[in-house]
Amino acid sequence: MLGNDAVRDLARAAGFSEIAEDLAGLGRPALLLEPDPASREVGRLGGLPRLPPQADWPHARWPDVTPEPLTFIAEFDLAALSASFWPGPRTGTLSVFCHIDADALYADTGGAALVLHHPAGTRRSWLPVPDELDEDLRYDAVPVGARDVTTLPWVGVEPARELVPLGLDAMEDLPRAERYCELACQVSDSSAWGTPHQLLGWPRFTQGDVSDHWPLLHDQAVATGLSSGEVAPEDWRLLLQIGSDERLGTTFGDGGDLFFGIPGSDLAAGRFDRVQAITDSG
Repeated sequence: MLGNDAVRDLARAAGFSEIAEDLAGLGRPALLLEPDPASREVGRLGGLPRLPPQADWPHARWPDVTPEPLTFIAEFDLAALSASFWPGPRTGTLSVFCHIDADALYADTGGAALVLHHPAGTRRSWLPVPDELDEDLRYDAVPVGARDVTTLPWVGVEPARELVPLGLDAMEDLPRAERYCELACQVSDSSAWGTPHQLLGWPRFTQGDVSDHWPLLHDQAVATGLSSGEVAPEDWRLLLQIGSDERLGTTFGDGGDLFFGIPGSDLAAGRFDRVQAITDSG
């Protein structure tokens, strides 16, 4: 992980001296999820979920809608996550599910996500895939490790809202925006522009800032009884990003990504019932 001084130096070297201090202050820690890890596994993407005995495979929860089985996305061993990076519960496991439209391979409705925290010591067993779950939504199991990195806000077709005051808008100056994205990749030590699988940090989107959607999705979920309470728009943070990946068999929309957002205060409190999911693609 890079500290503020290192981010500032890289920004200056990349030609962003006038905003280097601002960029250094925007750095957020993240855990890049690396398939087939050489180091300790922190979980796996895809495969089959392990849930408590007698638990059924989760289905969509919207009222007055035929309940379809959710797609199993990932499972994480919280004790294996870096304590200096992970602000949530330090024990137990997380199981991540999402409703994904089998035709469009898209998630865009409040209440699509389901994240379950299983306390340490909870007995769990593997669940077989329901017959009605579409073949395209049955992902292959890929073990992952986690690498501590620093991330910066991203520029897609539109920039992250935090970058607007800094003049980093692809529509205004595409070459400058491309140089900035190269800097963001350098800071996070990600060698390709392709989206890494990631816990926490800044989302790396294709179109507009997905962070703007999570408050709206929360409002939808509240309206259908799947969430509750008020959340300040600025409290939303990326929980998990999963990209299109041949190893997993994942694809979202037109080669896009799946983003899970959570209120930062909820994560610190170990609360996962208000997580929202949205896809973004080209």
